[in-house]
Amino acid sequence: MKVNEVYAEASLGGDLYKVKMKIIPTQESVMAAVKRDTDAANLSTWHRRLCHLGNMTLKKLVTSGIVKGMEVTNMQLTGICKECIVAKMDEKPFENCTECDMQTFGTLHADIIEPMTPEAQWTHAKFSLIVHDDYLGFGFVFNLAHKDETVKVIINLEKSIENKFQK
Repeated sequence: MKVNEVYAEASLGGDLYKVKMKIIPTQESVMAAVKRDTDAANLSTWHRRLCHLGNMTLKKLVTSGIVKGMEVTNMQLTGICKECIVAKMDEKPFENCTECDMQTFGTLHADIIEPMTPEAQWTHAKFSLIVHDDYLGFGFVFNLAHKDETVKVIINLEKSIENKFQK
């Protein structure tokens, strides 16, 4: 980039900004420029500044020189970025349960896994129902062709547990 040369101008037009851009000649291979308020920063700081960009991409930006003004003091990302981990989660994690049921088959946890591909060859099951006993850690797995079979399977499991363990 040349000093004091404008490459883009933006003006507010209604609810949107109208941007006029000048095409950068090919001999200037700068793709971006950053303005810093402070001196050089470590890679973790640039990771946060550039919207949690990945480690390899950050290192490529630094070593290639396509970003002017990006000075890095330490080329290693330190620690685990909690924001990146939370952003990649589909759901918030459950809080750790400190109390367990002290009775066999007192508390059962269930989940359905779907869809299984390819479906089971003999049963044509597309879903699996997993039932886990909180006290024993024992689990049951049932293959289901349709989700609407779930209630029937749970009722039959409850009857089997009652008959076997006189509960």
